[in-house]
Amino acid sequence: MKNARRHRGRVGPLLGRSTMVLLILVLLIAGCSQGQPAPASDVAPTAAGAPTEPTTESGKTSEPTAAPTTAPTAAVAPTTEATPDEGTPSSEAGPPQYGGIMTVAQPFGPITLDPMIDPGADGIYILEQVMEGLMRIYEDGSIGPGLAESWEISDDQLVWSFKLREGVKFQNGDPFTADDVIFTFNRLMDPDGVASFKALYIDHIEKVEKVDDFNVKITMKAPWPAFPVFASTNHTKILNQRNVEEAGDQFGFTIMPVGTGFFKLDRWDKDDQVVLVKNEDYWQEGLPYLDGIVYKLVKDSQVAKLSITTGQVDVLQDPPVDQLPELQKNPDVKVLSAPGGAQMLIDVNLDKPPFDDVRVRKAISMAIDRQQIVDVVFYGTAEVANDFFPSWFWADNPDFEIPYDPERAKALLAEAGYGPDNPLKFTLFVYNFIPYTDIGQIVQAQLAQIGVQMDVQAFDSATAISYMNKPEKRPQMEAVLFRHIARANHYEFSGNRYSANGKLNWSGYNKGSKVQNPHAQELFDQVEPLQDFDEGDQEKARPIYDELAQIVLVDDVVQIMLVHQANVDVVRNRVQGYPSSAYDWQPYWKTWLSQK
Repeated sequence: MKNARRHRGRVGPLLGRSTMVLLILVLLIAGCSQGQPAPASDVAPTAAGAPTEPTTESGKTSEPTAAPTTAPTAAVAPTTEATPDEGTPSSEAGPPQYGGIMTVAQPFGPITLDPMIDPGADGIYILEQVMEGLMRIYEDGSIGPGLAESWEISDDQLVWSFKLREGVKFQNGDPFTADDVIFTFNRLMDPDGVASFKALYIDHIEKVEKVDDFNVKITMKAPWPAFPVFASTNHTKILNQRNVEEAGDQFGFTIMPVGTGFFKLDRWDKDDQVVLVKNEDYWQEGLPYLDGIVYKLVKDSQVAKLSITTGQVDVLQDPPVDQLPELQKNPDVKVLSAPGGAQMLIDVNLDKPPFDDVRVRKAISMAIDRQQIVDVVFYGTAEVANDFFPSWFWADNPDFEIPYDPERAKALLAEAGYGPDNPLKFTLFVYNFIPYTDIGQIVQAQLAQIGVQMDVQAFDSATAISYMNKPEKRPQMEAVLFRHIARANHYEFSGNRYSANGKLNWSGYNKGSKVQNPHAQELFDQVEPLQDFDEGDQEKARPIYDELAQIVLVDDVVQIMLVHQANVDVVRNRVQGYPSSAYDWQPYWKTWLSQK
């Protein structure tokens, strides 16, 4: 392929304005899930001379190595003793030890274990241990080889040619070949199929072709800079065709998926636990260290806290933020945090009163003290959202601020016809658990100071799922507090919610609502194709995003941005090499348990 670019090593995470010289790329996932009660709403060449992965006589490969990358600047500094990328232990713990079962407490459990039907955040965590894609998200957020050991991209960025690993076996003993890749993408892109995000891939991919048993070619309809991100997430985990066909409609429900990953699914006891066992034939020699993992469903947050403090579980994922002060004082556990892509914001109905009036939207935004939310609700494990991007992301402008001005907010409400004799009244819907309820109460108190009577109404998981998955339900709500997790590149933080092309543009901005801004749409059209990993494109994008932030978040106030939330997990001291990731992606291949 003439002048094609070849890739073997990793591409590092996207950093702030002092971006590293290596060309880099970001994943922000969690968000693949929108069925959870709290929904998670282009690779460039690596540095020359990136190490290759030697093959041993057994057909397995040793652990991949890559040029070191610089960790992203965290809003909340990780508290791990180990470098997440390497999974290395603290000096006190000594070298990694094999054996042991690690128990992880989850608040919701999986919806399904079919990676193509939105499994929810807890399901995604489990599938990350069992299945693999063509590319892999590493613990530091970099993207590198997975089941594809290398790839080439044509000059026009339309054709991606993947060289697959040889000698890899599925956990049922079937060899992994190009046929499995073709089967996976055909199922993913079946217009009548089950895949939750099939439209995304149908819109971007023209065809997937087998070249030979260990080479495949994917042709795009147009350049898709974020493709490596999606080639690394749960949607594109490579399926075993025999496993899927034999399971039929019970695949991922009563019949477990078979992958190539470091752990195998042993069983799923519904409403209790998911049990994984070590894949003794995993293609990377020496991994994993653990004998198994038990994902225990613990819905009650107080029970979960007791379980981690007494040692009944080893890991507590996403603990309620109100528990953090107590857990941080416990000498038997470590509270680990890493910067994340989760954004807390208020989605308002642009087509109906009172939010069809931009003066009302501006007043509400100006009256909210976001720093108080960070300090009181999140105990510092978040940062004020002053533009589309968290502070560690390359497109963030540290000098841009969404104004906080309660007096100006009062004046705007008066202009809109509201005052003591005619107070603004509306209902904010929130998920019925912390931190949503706490944020609702703080916003309610802050708005009361400018004369707004805001009711807070909590809704249950079923209503939340209906809101997320059925757009026709949203107009019934005036305002909704929710969390969005950007899962790919700069456009996922911004245009995906505000552009006419955005898949998550629920507000209808430039897409059918009363609020239209052609100039903003022109800017989104300009910035969408720009590459995250190209420094020249970054420089082009920054002034565009500065202008867009002013238009979308301050002038038009399409949604009311509140905070960027960090990822937080709690682990027992015996847990070593825990991947406290910037992207809430947690492969446990290098995690181990100290016997000391």
